[in-house]
Amino acid sequence: GACGFGGGRAARRATTARAAATLRALAAARRAPRAPAVAVVALASGRFAGAIFAGDGRLLRHRALARYTTRRGQGGAQSALDASGKKVSSVGSTLRRHGERALADDVRALLAEWRADLGACALVAVACAKALRPLLFGGAGAPPLDAADARVQKLPFAVPRPTLKHATAAYERLATIFLHAPPPPPPAAPPAPA
Repeated sequence: GACGFGGGRAARRATTARAAATLRALAAARRAPRAPAVAVVALASGRFAGAIFAGDGRLLRHRALARYTTRRGQGGAQSALDASGKKVSSVGSTLRRHGERALADDVRALLAEWRADLGACALVAVACAKALRPLLFGGAGAPPLDAADARVQKLPFAVPRPTLKHATAAYERLATIFLHAPPPPPPAAPPAPA
C-alpha cells in the first residue's frame, strides 16, 4: 500500500511495506532528542547567514549579517576592483573596504563564539564563493572552519542570498528524503503474427 509522510514542503511517498517502515524509522530518528545537529553557513556579496538546527529541525542558533561591500550598479566587490590594479580613493570605496573588513571580523568572531556548537554538529554545510573561502577557511590565527574536517561540506545547490530564510530553506532541502518507486516494467511486446 502507499504511505505518505508530510514534513516540510515535500510529501514523502513509498509503495512498499519495507520503504514505509524505513520512513517511520527516519521520522522517529528525526524527532529523537539526541539526533545530530546540522549547521548551515552562507556567505556572499557582503552578506552572511549562519544557523544551527537540532536533529528535530528546531532552530538552535542563528545570525544574519550584512555590510556595504558591493559596488552598486557596477557589480562585484570593492576588493575585486582593487585587485585589478584600479585603486579608487572615493568615499564610497573607503566605506566598502571598511565594510569588507568589518564583515570578515564579525564572521570570524561569530564562528569563534559558536565553535563548541559547530563541533557538536554532524554536518556543517557551507555555501560560499571561491573568492570568499579564505574568510572561512584561512587567514591569520586559527581559521573559523577546517576545510580538512569531513563534517564540513559544500552545499550541493545554490543559496540565492545569505539570509536566515534561505539558510532555513537549505536545511529543509538537506533534511528532506525523497523515495521514488522504480518505474514499471515496459509492456511485453505482442506476439509476432504467424
